[in-house]
Amino acid sequence: MDARRRAPADVRVSALTGDVARDVPVAARTGYGPCSDRGMRIGMAVLALVAASWLPAVAGACMGCMTGEGTCEDVDPCHGPQPNALREPHVSVSRRIGGSGDAIVRFAGIVPLFDDEPADPAASGLRLILREGTRVVVDLALAPNAGWLIRRPGEWIYRNPSVVDGVRRASVREIVPLPAYQAERAYVVSIDARTSADVTSDTVGHDVTLLLAAEGPTTRCAGQTFRPHAIDPGQTWQLWDGRCKTSITGATLRCRSGPIRSPCQVSRAEDEMRCLLVDVARAQEAYYATYGTYCTQCLDLLSMPQPPYTIVLTVGTFAWFSTIAAHVASPGYYCAWRSTESPPITCGPDVGF
Repeated sequence: MDARRRAPADVRVSALTGDVARDVPVAARTGYGPCSDRGMRIGMAVLALVAASWLPAVAGACMGCMTGEGTCEDVDPCHGPQPNALREPHVSVSRRIGGSGDAIVRFAGIVPLFDDEPADPAASGLRLILREGTRVVVDLALAPNAGWLIRRPGEWIYRNPSVVDGVRRASVREIVPLPAYQAERAYVVSIDARTSADVTSDTVGHDVTLLLAAEGPTTRCAGQTFRPHAIDPGQTWQLWDGRCKTSITGATLRCRSGPIRSPCQVSRAEDEMRCLLVDVARAQEAYYATYGTYCTQCLDLLSMPQPPYTIVLTVGTFAWFSTIAAHVASPGYYCAWRSTESPPITCGPDVGF
């Protein structure tokens, strides 16, 4: 599916607004008075125990510009100040039979940015890197001022079908970022290129990085790691991960993000947790507007069904509320919303109330 169809401009509105019933059920009126420290410790213990029964421990892999650690630093010029993942990326490398250029490379994905400065590929260029481990399979750059056209404000296109080794077509289009991204801006990027590249195996992992700069290190970038196609026995949580698959003939390698899931319209477990936290915060504010206090576990006020395989606890007092979420596909990793902090969402292995 075209990545542009995955992030409709009205998603933010539907996720952050909506009518809330005024007849709040009695079961939800549990937010009066502060929660004790003992109660919060019990809630965290329950969350950890339930999550531990679902979430197998796994070793972290090199995530390109997602982490900036290990050998990836040596080959990845994406140096973001915080982890930044490509959303819904699709990459394919197809070996050609005859003709100029050894392979057809196609890419589509969403690049979130955490600063409010607009992107301008006509001034900065862009670059696509695909790696198998630390071996660079594809490294394509499109220089600034290389024939970019501004189709409309916030949308750039590039066309040069005569290119033998390089980018033939590219487009960059700004969209409204989904609330789950917690980003200031987001851009749908697509690339069609011809280059010399091997069609590698789907038995190993791959990393893809998209940079809104033609050369040098930059923070305006995002990356994603794709797992091998096969699922480890008993590790069904890997179904959430993006994976690569080689065609039967061995002529094409396709790497795709995990499946898009409703109602959040995202594929990453962390994004599902963030989406859930945003909806809980909306419900908490609606409850406060009616009763003058925040509530505890008032999940029946959510505007959408709770995403499958997520766990969420929320506690509230007359002055603040705090929510923590876990996901079966994100072992030992949590996201929390604290109404007294800015920004309110924090994610990580050591996150708590």
